[in-house]
Amino acid sequence: MSGVLRPPTFATSALFLPVFVANYYGAANPGLARWFDEHLTAYGPNPWTDAAFAAAVCLAIVAFTYFIVATEMAGRPLPRAIITHLTLLTFVAGAFLAVAVVVVPVLDWNATLSLGKAVPVSGTSVLLVTALILAAVVALQQSSRQGRALPLLPSRVP
Repeated sequence: MSGVLRPPTFATSALFLPVFVANYYGAANPGLARWFDEHLTAYGPNPWTDAAFAAAVCLAIVAFTYFIVATEMAGRPLPRAIITHLTLLTFVAGAFLAVAVVVVPVLDWNATLSLGKAVPVSGTSVLLVTALILAAVVALQQSSRQGRALPLLPSRVP
C-alpha cells in the first residue's frame, strides 16, 4: 500500500480487511494485490473508484456512529421526543466525523496534488485543529462576557 495516512476509524478498519487479504496472497498473485491497491483507496489513479471508496467510508462512519449510540443507549428507557432528537444528533455527528475524517483529507490531497506535490493530512489532524479552534472561540467568548479583554497585539507587518 502507499504511504498515505488513513483515518483511524472503525469504518476504515472494516473496509481495509480486503487489503489485508490481498497483501497475504499478494506474493502468489501480484495482480490481485495491485488491483486492491488501486481500487480500495481514496487516493488511487481512478477518480471514480476513489469517490466510491470515500463514499463507502463515509457511509460506514455514519453507520458505526449509529451503532455506538445504539449500544450506549440500549436498555435505557427514553421518551419518544428525546429519541427523535438523539437520532438527528447522531446523524449530524456522524456526518461531521465523515466530513472531517474522510472528505477534508481527500480534498486536501487532491488540491495539493493538482499543485504538483501531494501533502497528506490525516483526519485526526483535522479533528485536532477543529477542537483547538473551538477552544479558542470559547475562551474568547468567556473573556468578553466577564468584561475583560484578552491581550491581542496587532501585527507590525503591513
